[in-house]
Amino acid sequence: MAVIGKIRGLGWKLAFIIGIVLFLFLISSELQNVNGLFNGSKTTLANINGTSISPQDFDKKINENEANFLLNKRDGNQNISEEERQQIREQTWNELKTSTIMDKVYQENGLLVTTEEKLELTQGKFAHPVMKQNFPDPATGGVNSMAVKQFVTSLDKPQEGFEPGQKRKIWTNLEKYIVDDRHNTKYTGLLSKTIYAPKWAGEMLYNDYTTTSDLSVIQLLYGSIPDKDVKIEDQDLKEYLTAHSKKYETKEESRRIKFVTFAVTPSTFDSLEVSKYMSEKFAELKTTDNDTVFINLYSESQYNGQWQRKSEMSGANIDSIFSLPVGGYAGPYYDGMAMKVAKVTNRKMLSDSVQYQQVFFSIKTQEEANAKIVIFDSLFKQLDTLGGDMTAIANAFSEDPANTQQISATEGMKLGGFKGWTTKSMVSPQLAYFLFDNNEGRYMKVQDDKGIYILKVVRDNPTVPAIKVSYLTKSIIPSKETEDGILSTVSKFANDNHDANKFELATKKISPLNTREFTLAENDYQIPGVGISRQLIRWVYEAKKFDVSTPFRVDDKYVVAMVRQIVPKGVPSVDQIKVELTSAVLKEKKAALLSKKVTAAAAKSIDLLASKLGVQVVQIPGVNFANPYVGNLSRNGEPAVVGAAAGLVKGKLSSPIVGNEGVYVLVVNDVKPVPVKDASQYKIYGSGVGQQIASRIVSGIAKAIVEKANITDNRSTFY
Repeated sequence: MAVIGKIRGLGWKLAFIIGIVLFLFLISSELQNVNGLFNGSKTTLANINGTSISPQDFDKKINENEANFLLNKRDGNQNISEEERQQIREQTWNELKTSTIMDKVYQENGLLVTTEEKLELTQGKFAHPVMKQNFPDPATGGVNSMAVKQFVTSLDKPQEGFEPGQKRKIWTNLEKYIVDDRHNTKYTGLLSKTIYAPKWAGEMLYNDYTTTSDLSVIQLLYGSIPDKDVKIEDQDLKEYLTAHSKKYETKEESRRIKFVTFAVTPSTFDSLEVSKYMSEKFAELKTTDNDTVFINLYSESQYNGQWQRKSEMSGANIDSIFSLPVGGYAGPYYDGMAMKVAKVTNRKMLSDSVQYQQVFFSIKTQEEANAKIVIFDSLFKQLDTLGGDMTAIANAFSEDPANTQQISATEGMKLGGFKGWTTKSMVSPQLAYFLFDNNEGRYMKVQDDKGIYILKVVRDNPTVPAIKVSYLTKSIIPSKETEDGILSTVSKFANDNHDANKFELATKKISPLNTREFTLAENDYQIPGVGISRQLIRWVYEAKKFDVSTPFRVDDKYVVAMVRQIVPKGVPSVDQIKVELTSAVLKEKKAALLSKKVTAAAAKSIDLLASKLGVQVVQIPGVNFANPYVGNLSRNGEPAVVGAAAGLVKGKLSSPIVGNEGVYVLVVNDVKPVPVKDASQYKIYGSGVGQQIASRIVSGIAKAIVEKANITDNRSTFY
């Protein structure tokens, strides 16, 4: 009661304190919300020139691109790998960024795509190439306008093979692609019209590109001066960075990490366990009544029943396996990180070439497939069931461009759709499987990425031995106990070396193959030599300089990383790029020393200079201004030498020329212009250089517009 009395005694004071606390709580919450609005990181994925992009809008576009990616996959695999997913995400960002910026540029320049123009681009005589690919008309080589109209009128109608709304998405994406491409074409054309090459430029280029020079060259390699003999001061690095600041300027922050990898590999115990398992299953395999069922139940590699020539087999013990009789075994044996038992189940002779006939229907869209599959099935029934004439049907229906009635030289008969002697490498894998390995029926239905086929082998030549093999396979993988032990070791390494000094000392005791450095951008998703790990890269950008990470699992390894440098956007400091600067300054100083050596020799001829410098004179004929290479003197080319040769007076000793791999001195011995000048070529050369300049300027302007845009990129917050 006494306590309650004291509280009551506080009265208005207590109410005031509670009010202040509530006010601070509310204002703190509001400040957080306001902060989120200002920096955009809470609810906005990006802001591009004032246009906000929400995570939901970005995800929607990613989903559309993933769906388009799956539609265009030809391998039948409807899964998207993590690497493919990350690539699609980056592609989506670039598309969104470019379209958001450039759409405004197109509008400001009055570049529009009208409704009539869009109709012409999708259905007309001058249709966009993408329409010709998706709705081809074999008769005209253009667009099948009727097929386009049927597709458009059925966009929202249920249809087998399409999910609800899928056709409309396909059409919307097609239209957007065409309109965007048309805008870009107009913009490119607008800029290109402002650029031309004068007549003299064409003549000059023609002369430069058709004239060759015979040279005598001395090469003084940078490697001839040991690095230790060149003194480099910090002031040298500062001066070089100041003079070449644009070269090292970056558009975004980057971080350099040093990391150690620890492979997750099986132990001896794991290998013994697999060996024990294989011994037991091998004994059971020998007594089973059904090999196929047993293999499919207990093996990691299912029985596929395919014939294999020896040249087509891979893995260990190929010679031993191929020499086995039917029913013979090989193993258990090690094959990489697996143990196997092989059993030969059949053997026969196969052909390495066949003659065959085909009826072919091209398929490029689902709409086209739906229309043609009915005719295709009817033709197959006529052949396989009713005994129809393959030649007549091929001549009447096959869309193979090479399908003409040909006379067989050996049999004197007309064969529609006839294909001469053909090897496996000449056809798609799908056709090869049936023509060469499973030619067991009169007629075969086959599909590949070009279309659908009815096939019939006319003649074969079975001279190559082949076998069918079933494999009982068990991978040797780390057990949970092994993985736990490795993780314990890696965690101890991370804990014991949690600061920069300890980490650096510890990495010196580890194999260089397991210790590397790499520079990362904030939205990278892959670390070369390690694998895909957005989680690790996000940690790198949340950490401070010299922070050491906990272990990250990436594929079949653990990674412990340290943030070694944080390089802000703009011109970095000397310390941040000291290695790169040192290399550049070293080359510059060596070039100065070698040039000084040439000047000090004070020789009047190249032979005397070579004698004084103790090097050989290399004779290089036919040097051309169009080619940056000077014989075999440099793997990376020496454009400075070629340029000097083009402007050097015949017989005159050049000054020292600083190149990519050394300092050069040369003499032009002979100049050989083209014997007869062709003035008609001047315009061609001028037009070519004009197009090159226009292309560079147009792409450069578009790139500059995107680079100069005001972009706030918060993707790393969400992905």
